[in-house]
Amino acid sequence: MAITPTSPDRASMLSLCFPEEITSDGVIVDPTEVIDGVVPHDEYRDEMDMMTVSQITGIVQLQPVSAFDMFGVSTIEVFEGTQTLPVPELPEDDSSLFEGIVSPMREFHLLGDVETVDFGTEDQPRELKIGSPLSTDERDRLIHLLRSYLDVFAWSYEDMPGLDPSIVQHHLPTLPHARPVKQKLRRLHPRWSLQVKEEIQKQLSVGFISVVEYPEWLANVVPVPKKDGKVRVCVDFRDLNKASPKDDFPLPHIDLLVDGTAGHSMLSFMDGFSGYNQILMAPEDMEKTAFITEWGTYCYRVMPFGLKNAGATYQRAATTLFHDMMHRDVEVYVDDMIVKSRGRADHLDALERFFERIRKFRLRLNPKKCTFGVTSGKLLGHMVSERHRGRPR
Repeated sequence: MAITPTSPDRASMLSLCFPEEITSDGVIVDPTEVIDGVVPHDEYRDEMDMMTVSQITGIVQLQPVSAFDMFGVSTIEVFEGTQTLPVPELPEDDSSLFEGIVSPMREFHLLGDVETVDFGTEDQPRELKIGSPLSTDERDRLIHLLRSYLDVFAWSYEDMPGLDPSIVQHHLPTLPHARPVKQKLRRLHPRWSLQVKEEIQKQLSVGFISVVEYPEWLANVVPVPKKDGKVRVCVDFRDLNKASPKDDFPLPHIDLLVDGTAGHSMLSFMDGFSGYNQILMAPEDMEKTAFITEWGTYCYRVMPFGLKNAGATYQRAATTLFHDMMHRDVEVYVDDMIVKSRGRADHLDALERFFERIRKFRLRLNPKKCTFGVTSGKLLGHMVSERHRGRPR
């Protein structure tokens, strides 16, 4: 097997709907039946977005680390003090290239009034949402804090350095009896040919995938139509998922997480930018994600959507990052994060500790899905506030 550098001019179209499973318009009848683990309601879910070449070049081979006994995950060493980093020059937001798949079970909906504060320029806005009922002093201090940590937000895919590999990489072990499967190239409905080719070019250009030669595993690509008329590129990982043992790392219990958030006077809701794609594939397992197209064969350099244990890997990374904050100042559900404070005066300190942690380990937030300094919101299908927890109507 040989993985070659990314090459946009060798970009391919992601092939191939199952002809027997598409309508006369070329639309897949039920994409969740095509790809094992695509947004089932009782499994891990997340976004499929893109990342940058800078996430790829920093791959390192990990050394063994000590175990964090209670959770069975790596312990991170936390240093006191404030780390000052320059705020980079940020290019235009390109997030529209690959819109995320967001489960309605995991969306944050903020109640009450919020205002938008622009930390950028007229040509390059950098907007964040904050609670509008804040006092003048609270508002000024929160804006000052956010301005000091603009580098923890990804305004485009070029702003994502990728999670520190010492925290997490995605591995793909296979069962002892499993044999590699090479799917034969399937035909793609002509309606999607040019759109899928364009998506492949974009993925190559940001270092999301790479050309691979002589892979042992090969899967076909399934284009899934989006609301805007374009297609989302998914890979039929069913064979690989069947050959992979299940990672039993648990998701938090929603009821406990919601109960632990209600009763706090100040809340901040945050979401990781491009979720899974901030996690690098382990170098030795990249080739297993190989997929075949009319224009060549490629593999993922980042953790793709649709793998059996991708959600468990992300939750393990989140637990590793925040194990000493969880159930105190922070709650985490995969890439959704909440900072909470019983006293309003304590909230900025809790936020700063959170920002320092994600800055240190290179986790980036999605500014469009963050709201800071509010008193209530809807979390995992429940309304939470200082005096309330219940199902929304």
